[in-house]
Amino acid sequence: MKEVIIGTEEPNKYINELSKVPGAKVGGNIFTFSEGPSLKLIKSDVTFVGLLIKVRSVDNTKKHLSTLGFVTHEIDKGLILDDEIFGTQIKFID
Repeated sequence: MKEVIIGTEEPNKYINELSKVPGAKVGGNIFTFSEGPSLKLIKSDVTFVGLLIKVRSVDNTKKHLSTLGFVTHEIDKGLILDDEIFGTQIKFID
């Protein structure tokens, strides 16, 4: 996993609080840590949690997800799996 994305109406409210986390490096709305995925806060009218996952092959990922019954949409440089019911979004990139 490369990045966790959180969409919220007031990202600045959370950016200020998250900047207090020990060891977090803050670059605008992106927080990086010595290990693990980065955390990105974005402004959104709809609250959601998203994942950005780096895969070896977007084409193979699309085939595997299709076999499992998941519908994906192509985006610039990857795929997106959007679940509006649970407010989650998963992006796959090479």
